Amino acid sequence: MPDVEHYRSLRQWELSGYLAVRWRHRGLTPSPQAFEETLWAGVIAQYLVAEKSTGTVRGIVAAYDANFQSGYAHIAAAKFEAADCSLAVAEGSLLLVNHVFNSWPVRKLYFRLPEFNLRQIEGGLRRFAVEEARLAGHVFAGGRLWDEVTFALYRERWEKDCTIFDRILEPHGEAVS
Repeated sequence: MPDVEHYRSLRQWELSGYLAVRWRHRGLTPSPQAFEETLWAGVIAQYLVAEKSTGTVRGIVAAYDANFQSGYAHIAAAKFEAADCSLAVAEGSLLLVNHVFNSWPVRKLYFRLPEFNLRQIEGGLRRFAVEEARLAGHVFAGGRLWDEVTFALYRERWEKDCTIFDRILEPHGEAVS
């Protein structure tokens, strides 16, 4: 879980380079105090993702904006380095999904992302989630407008397919339970 000691590093990762326009602040540079406040706004669970063997921090995953009455929440994940070929953030995302479904009465999880981020997650996400919405020309980045795409992962599908996720995580000693 991100702690006060991690805030400076998180701020640097999120506000510069690769993640600057792809993540939470999308190009804005909030003050250190405002950054800390937004880091936890609406969050129900948030974890730094690190390689188990080395402890190297690879990214962050979060569940946020939960509506327990209607049974949904949002999930976000980001790797800190564009060239990072590790599967740690993907595995961390699976563990977070499992945690949310096991901890709260959530029937579906939404993943909202700008179209320019689709190619980074498309293979895995499209296999297990359903595209539910597309807002045309919703996000301005890189001098142009991009669609914002919302996918949903349903609890029933997760529970049916969870043995697939067990097999994905088991070789790394992180089986979903």
